[in-house]
Amino acid sequence: MPVECIGCAACVDACDTVMDKMDYPRGLIRYTTEHNLSGQRTRILRPRLIGYALVLLLMIGLLTTAFCMRTLVGLEVSKDRMLFRENAEGRIENVYSVKIMNKDQVDHTYLLTASGLPDLKLQGLREINVPAGEIISLPVALSSAPQALSSSSNEVIFTLKDIDSNTRVQTPSRFTGPLIR
Repeated sequence: MPVECIGCAACVDACDTVMDKMDYPRGLIRYTTEHNLSGQRTRILRPRLIGYALVLLLMIGLLTTAFCMRTLVGLEVSKDRMLFRENAEGRIENVYSVKIMNKDQVDHTYLLTASGLPDLKLQGLREINVPAGEIISLPVALSSAPQALSSSSNEVIFTLKDIDSNTRVQTPSRFTGPLIR
């Protein structure tokens, strides 16, 4: 019963053994090409091989570029579920959860700032030390004077700056306030 070839070459050895017993030349079954059997030279650099090599080089180049261009810090900002609140100073306050990811192999100290509205104050840690390969999540509150708000939903930009290398990452978020009519 014929079985599908798995490339083990057992049939080649068996055939050569039988050919030796019958005093026939070896090589009835062998791994070769039609060009080689007809006496022609086999080309090693075929178009398909060159195509595969080019695709492989392109993939290596793209992966190297992606690896070299990746940022070593990540910043995610998510707004707290509550709408907003008025603090004791009469300012409108929003609370955020800030997640800082240090993807480097060394510890870094980052400076967190927020911009986008006049008279915007950030309350919470501003200078954050993140160990190598760690993720730190911390609450941050932004407050602004009610008259500084141009609408009930304003864009603010959180900026995280590495103190040592001046690497910057920015993430937009929304600052909500009372309905302005």
